[in-house]
Amino acid sequence: MLFRNRFVLLLALAALLAFVSLSLQFCECVAGLAGPGGGTDAAFVHASAQPLTQTAPPPGFGVLKAEGSTQRTFWEVDHVELLVLDEEARGERSEHAERQDKPRQLGGSGAGEELGPRLLLFEVGSWHLQLQLFVGPPEGQRDGPLLGDNQTVCFSLAGHAPHHFKLVSVHVFIRHGDRYPLYVIPKTKRPEIDCTLVANRKPYHPKLEAFVSHMSKGPGASFESPLHSLPLYPSHQLCEMGELTQTGVVQHLQNGQLLRDVYLKKHKLLPSDWSTKQLHLETTGKSRTLQSGLALLYGFLPDFDWKKIYFRHQPSALFCSGSCYCPLRNQYLEKEQRRQYLLRLKNMQLERTYEEMARIVDTSSKQLRAANPIDAMLCLFCHNVSFPCTRNGCVNMEHFKVIKRHQIEDERERQEKKLYLGYALLGAHPILNQTVGRMRRAAEGRKEELFALSSAHDVTLAPILSALGLTEARFPRFAARLIFELWQDREKPGEHSVRILYDGVDVTFHTSFCQDHHKRSPKPMCPLENFVRFVKRDMFVALGSGSTNYYDACHREGS
Repeated sequence: MLFRNRFVLLLALAALLAFVSLSLQFCECVAGLAGPGGGTDAAFVHASAQPLTQTAPPPGFGVLKAEGSTQRTFWEVDHVELLVLDEEARGERSEHAERQDKPRQLGGSGAGEELGPRLLLFEVGSWHLQLQLFVGPPEGQRDGPLLGDNQTVCFSLAGHAPHHFKLVSVHVFIRHGDRYPLYVIPKTKRPEIDCTLVANRKPYHPKLEAFVSHMSKGPGASFESPLHSLPLYPSHQLCEMGELTQTGVVQHLQNGQLLRDVYLKKHKLLPSDWSTKQLHLETTGKSRTLQSGLALLYGFLPDFDWKKIYFRHQPSALFCSGSCYCPLRNQYLEKEQRRQYLLRLKNMQLERTYEEMARIVDTSSKQLRAANPIDAMLCLFCHNVSFPCTRNGCVNMEHFKVIKRHQIEDERERQEKKLYLGYALLGAHPILNQTVGRMRRAAEGRKEELFALSSAHDVTLAPILSALGLTEARFPRFAARLIFELWQDREKPGEHSVRILYDGVDVTFHTSFCQDHHKRSPKPMCPLENFVRFVKRDMFVALGSGSTNYYDACHREGS
């Protein structure tokens, strides 16, 4: 049953990829992103794969070659990495993926088990890929760990490009990692979750102890005020409200390690003697965003020189710098909030659920809603802590499901009503405009800000995703990452292209400014000028006004 369960995870992952992608795309899994688990315990899987298509195989594919590691196992298909990570991945069944053979049952000991091929056939965009996994113990050992209870297999196309393309710069936007709740359910005890970083506690990362040691040397760094007053890593035995957890740190250590493998080891984005000017680091004034940024940076540049690090402070979660005053954006937000309110009023099951939960904890339904109970419930659920009980009963999983279903319905209606889109276009313009500026300078040959990292919140990433036209993108989860890659065609040095990845999935040709280009051109990326034109002109056109710049659009009367 162990292997059967792992197959369900693999098949679900393949189905999700097929749904998202119109071209060959793969997801990149990070410990803790797909579920509350994490860590990178060793797994040993001998694998081989061959693409099968009705016409020709996708470019860049070959037979997988296995390499072992005590902390992870990965294979490379040209620039495509297959990772095995210790993770509790949760997915949904889909008809797009189906198992082609009946797997033998595997136990968990690794001794005396039947080993052999496991065949997956799934559709990824317009391609059909057959993946055959040979599961067995490490080479040279008769016994050894097999695919464990919390492990899954993932693909990555980050940094994948034709051989004549050169990576010029990378711009990363992240949501902070897993955190303690911002609110507590009224009249209930605070969840007892430990926010210290402990080596023998899951989820774990091999660089965790070194990260803590390096952070203790951090006062030599330059942080823009008020960042210098924030702790560099979480350390409270009972988490403070909103504090980053060990899971959150591990998530971004893993993120940084994955980016290091692709952008530094493979593409040499930064020279070995990189300087402060070649990094652009910014964060909001919350400890969880600073600490998440530092964890990713440490995974990306282990044992970095603190004297070269400068984190800028962004007072607004929109990263709008000096362009935050925008009356029309606020009008759109008010209308969006009104939509949310009306949707909630129509959901009688949700109202009954709040009333029942309020009765259990002995408070008013209004006070309970104001405390946003789903925030605390998600934390309890992901950390395997029981929901609160009183003499009146227990908050339970059915309550949780009702609220989550409403959140999903809210996301769906938000896309349909498009009130949020107006807010998103104006909310995301400043940060996208800054990104375009950095890209253009890099394209001109300036060796500055080659790697940019913005450590932020869900309310930062969500407007960007919506503004880009990524209507199918899920709401940013903890440790979500949105990456903009800038590439130069060596055969035509004057041509630069952009690729956009969300949580490891290439979404470039799902953006509003590159959907048509994908239909007309065989090139695997989007021309930089398309992105520039979108930010400088088309974002305002999408608002349906005659405005041609951000200031005029923000101060236009009505909407």
